[in-house]
Amino acid sequence: QPLSRSLNADVPEQLITPLVSLGHISMLAPDQFASPMKSVVANFIVKDLLMNDRSTGEKNGKLWSPDEEVSPEVLAKVQAIKLLVRWLLGMKNNQSKSANSTLRLLSAMLVSEGDLTEQKRISKSDMSRLRLAAGSAIMKLAQEPCYHEIITPEQFQLCALVINDIYDFLVTVEKLLSLLPEYVVPYMIHLLAHDPDFTKPQDVDQLRDVKE
Repeated sequence: QPLSRSLNADVPEQLITPLVSLGHISMLAPDQFASPMKSVVANFIVKDLLMNDRSTGEKNGKLWSPDEEVSPEVLAKVQAIKLLVRWLLGMKNNQSKSANSTLRLLSAMLVSEGDLTEQKRISKSDMSRLRLAAGSAIMKLAQEPCYHEIITPEQFQLCALVINDIYDFLVTVEKLLSLLPEYVVPYMIHLLAHDPDFTKPQDVDQLRDVKE
């Protein structure tokens, strides 16, 4: 409780350590902390932090920025998303409303291209950073069998399209596929079938471009 009461979205640079700590605590000791975390998630993580843009991002036109150029608010939001994943991994309960609500939130972030509030206050690079976090979160949950069952085809498709976004996410995808090699072929066929850049199945050059 003292740790959760110290959370203040107006001072994002002081949020990283508490958010990381709360996430790991709820994952490692779910019986003691998973339920109390519900109010923290609903009232602070979602309503106060993720659903608000307190600062205005720099409109520099860049689609990606290195870590040192990312604003404290966006870094805090990324850690908030990771907290949601750790919290759910601790519970391992796909019958709770929390799992479906979290997946809907992550999907909404992908649909809005990273601008969850749709106020157009954050920069393109910040939007890319948040899309990456949301897509990675869905893929992390998909590795847990109980959550894999409730991820819809539409949510998977949203996550898959992020592959076209930035190199960093592609690295994440390749890493996860290396952990789950038995899924490579069926997922690859599905991804190719829905890849907007792969329009001519008989075109070998186009397939090479997709591979690269």
